[in-house]
Amino acid sequence: MRALAALEGELRTYPVRVTLPGGAGTVDGLEAAAAAAPGGGALKEALGDAVRDAKWRDALLKVGATVVLTTNLNVDAGLFNGAIGVVQELHADAASVRFRGGVSNVPRVEFPLSGAGCDDVRISHLPLRAAYSHTVDKSQVGGAAAPPSPPHAAPTHCPTPCQHIA
Repeated sequence: MRALAALEGELRTYPVRVTLPGGAGTVDGLEAAAAAAPGGGALKEALGDAVRDAKWRDALLKVGATVVLTTNLNVDAGLFNGAIGVVQELHADAASVRFRGGVSNVPRVEFPLSGAGCDDVRISHLPLRAAYSHTVDKSQVGGAAAPPSPPHAAPTHCPTPCQHIA
């Protein structure tokens, strides 16, 4: 959050949005949706699970912020889970982000809530998170470990043989 605070401009919150069944409407925020959910039991339990799930978080963004995309939008265009970009412009329910392939509009994405009693419940969110650091899990590269780094070339910047590289 400190990195966002260092940027000038408005900090905009894009809340997780939940569409509830039975004409109960759309609610911003998972906690509010859990409180407003009709009935009880399985639906409230599934919403409670979603509150604890890290992927359903409000997006906090500013123009100039470095962000990571958290959902595959268009893999052929380079808009995949883990793509890093910089926010160029903020819109009502989207953000324009400069990725390697150029500027793309990243809209809200919608998913069904899984669990018993959740057939008509939809969760939408802006699939961007501020990127302070980035790691890649082996499951994100097809289940295999990332390929090894190429052998270290002859030292051009090291005053002594590169013993610090194993």
